[in-house]
Amino acid sequence: MVKDKGNDSIQEGIGRYFLSYKKYSVLEDPIHTNNYLVTLYVPIRELLINRPAQKQIFPIHPNCNILDTDKSTKKEIIKGIKEEFGEKGTFHLKSQGIKIVAQDIEISDREERLIFHIKDVEHEGIIDGANLYNIIKDLKSEDISKHSFIKIEMYVLGKTFLSDELVQPLDTKLIYKSKTKITNKELFWLEEILEETDYKDKFDLIELLSLINLFRSNQYDSEVNNQPTDSYWNKNKVIEMYKENPKSFLQFRTIVKDILYLYDYINVKTQENWPTKRGSLNSLGLTTQYKQKGYRFEILDKNTDYKLHDAVIYVLLNGFRSFVIFNPDSTARWSKDFSKLLSLYDNVGNEIIGIIKDYSANLGHNPHLVGKNKMLYSIVYKEFMMGDMLNQFL
Repeated sequence: MVKDKGNDSIQEGIGRYFLSYKKYSVLEDPIHTNNYLVTLYVPIRELLINRPAQKQIFPIHPNCNILDTDKSTKKEIIKGIKEEFGEKGTFHLKSQGIKIVAQDIEISDREERLIFHIKDVEHEGIIDGANLYNIIKDLKSEDISKHSFIKIEMYVLGKTFLSDELVQPLDTKLIYKSKTKITNKELFWLEEILEETDYKDKFDLIELLSLINLFRSNQYDSEVNNQPTDSYWNKNKVIEMYKENPKSFLQFRTIVKDILYLYDYINVKTQENWPTKRGSLNSLGLTTQYKQKGYRFEILDKNTDYKLHDAVIYVLLNGFRSFVIFNPDSTARWSKDFSKLLSLYDNVGNEIIGIIKDYSANLGHNPHLVGKNKMLYSIVYKEFMMGDMLNQFL
């Protein structure tokens, strides 16, 4: 570990995370091979963001509900951590602790340190205790007793991971799931189109395939149960659909460049047009966390400090599906001039962001649940159609 000079970057997302422990135990799963439950008792100081030598924010599993904690409850928890009342050294016995899923860990008995590797942020991270973790991580080291510990349970799951379809308490919801493979050769046509844009070598082909799925107006409609939520949270399903019927995606090759333009346009214009008096998009939890160098939107040739969370951009792009029609040769085209679609978003974008904001609050400010909400996709789809009717003279 290198000495912290005060400007070290914070480790988050995919990568290695470190925890020093006092005691630990390992139990092997009686059914699944190479699956283990590792229980550790960890000094609470280990969970702080701003700690010497190692700054880290543990990823939170997409389905882990994050709710606003009651102020009085939060105050009592902090008092327990600081050992301001009651018997000292008992916080780990009184709190629920934190549960984390990972596929790979290293334990050093000599250094009393555990390293866990996060390789897939869609299926790994904190599955229970995220609210507790969010309270702890922003505290100051000097406020926490060296005798204050927390119990952390590591679920080391090998090839088994948590179902993305479940939003109930997750630590008991384990399934086995294989991933469908796809080669660049199978997506050569899409790669050729991408190479003709400013996103050449900078945009993932599977991501672009998932964006195309949002616009398949001959596959999805306005019915709540028929929405392209798989595009956001189940890209494996999108790949399976493509493998079953590549032509159903190929016919949208004529609007791929426009889809990329919309991706940039919505990201940039939403940040420019959203009134800050209604709360910044970042404070509302609708953007991804700030990157030091900001975000680059190649098509528009612009940089921004933030970008919309993928869940939000997918819901918004889904609304443009209502304007996709087909040529006699079955290739896709727009039902009106593309510039009019951009003007439409300028007029209805803030209203629709407001709808997404309210849904996000009702879902515990968890954007991942926003990206999976079929009702919201359907509402936004209809809002775009209604907005077009009201702004027909654009």
